[in-house]
Amino acid sequence: MARSLLLSCLGLVVLAVLAHGVGLDGAWVYDDHRFVEHNPALATFDPAAYLLDPSTASAEGGIQHDIYRPLRTAFFSLQWHLFGPAP
Repeated sequence: MARSLLLSCLGLVVLAVLAHGVGLDGAWVYDDHRFVEHNPALATFDPAAYLLDPSTASAEGGIQHDIYRPLRTAFFSLQWHLFGPAP
């Protein structure tokens, strides 16, 4: 029983890597440039600033009212600091 469960899990991991592995060497796309790559607010991890200052949500002209998401910005900044600026 345990062996078949282990083989099933391993099979799922292999399938996931085959399906999504090509995306690991991807580049920034669409709004990633605005929200991640060119966003200077991500250089310092400051969740309070993301909550209090809507202009930290994106680069290139500041915030639009329909895209203010401070938790997303904090998560992007955390990823930036953990894994670096590469996509």
